[in-house]
Amino acid sequence: MTDSKKMEMTGQSYQDTENSTRPTKSIGNRRQTEQNTIHKPTVFVPGGKQKITTSAVELGNLLAATGDFFCRSGVLVKKVQDDNGELILQKLDIASLPSTFESVANIKVSKNNRARAGNFTKASTELILQSDAFFNCIPRIKGVSACPLLVESAGELKVVSGYDANSCVLTSGVVPPVLNLDEARDLLCGLL
Repeated sequence: MTDSKKMEMTGQSYQDTENSTRPTKSIGNRRQTEQNTIHKPTVFVPGGKQKITTSAVELGNLLAATGDFFCRSGVLVKKVQDDNGELILQKLDIASLPSTFESVANIKVSKNNRARAGNFTKASTELILQSDAFFNCIPRIKGVSACPLLVESAGELKVVSGYDANSCVLTSGVVPPVLNLDEARDLLCGLL
């Protein structure tokens, strides 16, 4: 039995989008597409007229926009949680990067002035990773903390929770409540 015949029997049909062809379910006269049909920008694999720097900047900006990817000591890392729910930074290896790129962009190659679906090879992925333009787009991390931190900014103390671009610190945990001096003193005295 063909795929189209199976889909016809189950009330499904194909909807062709710019991203790909995805099955849809018929609901009355409407069609509901799968949840993952979010439009992603197109990025071309470097080669031919497509410059490495152009692809590197596009991918760097897209990864940075997720808030999950950082550069630590010249290495691309991803913010994840361990089994205990604690924040950790996971180094991304070259084999995982093509699918990471696909998670933020539709990857295309240009052949004979026509765009076609494409993939990053190990060689093209290495070209991106060797590009300073790529890492210039990715936020830097100098420190990681399991709890919010106090940092000085423009002569003022501020609480950092999450990523702070000025101090290049990534923190997790709950921001402590703001207390007046009397409340803070009482709480500290209660610890003694």
